Amino acid sequence: RFGTWIFISTVLTFFANQLDRLIFGGLLDLKTLGVYGVAWLLASTPTLAILKVGASVVFPTYSIVQNEPKRFKWIFPRMRMMLLALGGFACAGLIACGPSLVQLLYHGPYEEAGWMVQLLAISSWFQILEVTNGSALLARGKSRWIAASTFAKVVVMSALLPLGFYFANKDGSNVLYGLAGALIGIGISDAARYLVSTIGSTRLKLGVSLFGTDILLTL
Repeated sequence: RFGTWIFISTVLTFFANQLDRLIFGGLLDLKTLGVYGVAWLLASTPTLAILKVGASVVFPTYSIVQNEPKRFKWIFPRMRMMLLALGGFACAGLIACGPSLVQLLYHGPYEEAGWMVQLLAISSWFQILEVTNGSALLARGKSRWIAASTFAKVVVMSALLPLGFYFANKDGSNVLYGLAGALIGIGISDAARYLVSTIGSTRLKLGVSLFGTDILLTL
């Protein structure tokens, strides 16, 4: 049963990670799609770093104490807070300095990626919040919650990405307006994934208010 949900989660994760580019391929010209690729690369850096740490350090640590509830409850909030502090600092930096960073690294048409980095960094924050929950769920054998959270992202993104693009650019005057609406849709889809993941993590009864902590960190 554990492996089945892992398999389903892996398939859904592939679609979740590629769905934006699949949809944008029919909505954007190659130039704008390339600018979006640059923005995605910069904004996803904090998430990829946290994922690496989570896979190499956090998940093995949780696995070692999975059968010791008291130790798990003691370790979980401390490790999670450390990762969220690092990830939050990086995401806040991208939101504040995204345009300046792009201007420093790129020139010409790629400078349009600056505001995209800012919007995508918000999505990255929700991804980091979800990743820290996912490691605990996986260590405790609750792989179905990981699959459910990823499924929520795929469904919401499939609906809101094209809808956001359409409503933000109804008159077709500027494709960048549509792209901004689509990026907001991506952010909401990551928030939906985080919400499902947090509900699953709360059921582990870890003795910590996840929603309360995350709201304070987000603010």
